[in-house]
Amino acid sequence: IVKVEISGQVLLDFLEMGLSAYPAEYGAFPHMSGMTFSVDTSIPSSVQLDENGFFAGVNGDYRVYNVKILDKETGTYKDLELNKNYVLAISDYFCLEYGSGMSMFEGVTIVENEGTLDVEILETYITENLKGVVGEEYGTLDSRITFTEGKVKDESSHMGENTEYAEAVRFVLDNGYMTDVSEEKTNRAMAITALWKLEGCPVANYAMTYEDVEAKSWYTEAVRWASATGVVSGYSSKEFAPYDGITREQLASIMWRYAKNENIDVTVGENTNILSYEDVFSAGDYAIPAMQWSCGSGVLTGYSNGTLAPLEVADRIQLASVLYRYSQITKTE
Repeated sequence: IVKVEISGQVLLDFLEMGLSAYPAEYGAFPHMSGMTFSVDTSIPSSVQLDENGFFAGVNGDYRVYNVKILDKETGTYKDLELNKNYVLAISDYFCLEYGSGMSMFEGVTIVENEGTLDVEILETYITENLKGVVGEEYGTLDSRITFTEGKVKDESSHMGENTEYAEAVRFVLDNGYMTDVSEEKTNRAMAITALWKLEGCPVANYAMTYEDVEAKSWYTEAVRWASATGVVSGYSSKEFAPYDGITREQLASIMWRYAKNENIDVTVGENTNILSYEDVFSAGDYAIPAMQWSCGSGVLTGYSNGTLAPLEVADRIQLASVLYRYSQITKTE
């Protein structure tokens, strides 16, 4: 293990090279500590190699983004600065021998190189730092790497910190409620399937008559459950429209009906003054009680510009946030 001083750009290039083969297996896949980052799997790797297989640059968009570095003094994660220098502890195979083609390390400053093997450092950490006891906390996921299809909007600008946005992303991905959290729009099938998974994937004995719901699709059983419980209904007895976008007022209504089925007190928020939102009257009459509850309970929030946008199609980020906030209020019920 060697300590080297590198620029943020070198670190980003190292991560990009390490993720260049994903989802195929690759020995240089970066198992990192002290940082978090996201990978846009919809972008083909544009890493360029020279005739000897060494890193020669990136000719296109980076797959790796939202890189955050742990500030040990404050315990928070901060955006990677490409022109800032960082000290990295890493195998000499990469930084001195340029193993797996990691030639971006050429010319970096060696801070410490005592010839200590990685297994020796691990042994020392377990025996001296942990006093020989590996605690239960090491059995939990840290979710340092997030895989997305498309770049996720980092609303909080603090991805990796203990913020609501980061917690919502980790909540839905770690529990398997969603597989992608991004700015892509949410459709009815996706929203119902995520809620069905939150419920534990129950089996429902209900004969559906929707002609546009496939018999064995990824969302079929979720729609069956939602229809059986009354959480959601189709546009008609024959049309469910699984791929129609789901608006914010529709999402609030679904969560409101789901909460009632779960015996959650939906009178919370009845006195909420949603009239403070300048566009509240664009909401349908059917959705007003649901919007009052969702806003009053904190499941749904308005925008900083004073709008509620009831008719706006919710994106996947908003769906993840709604599911996470709902899970938090049920802890106190």
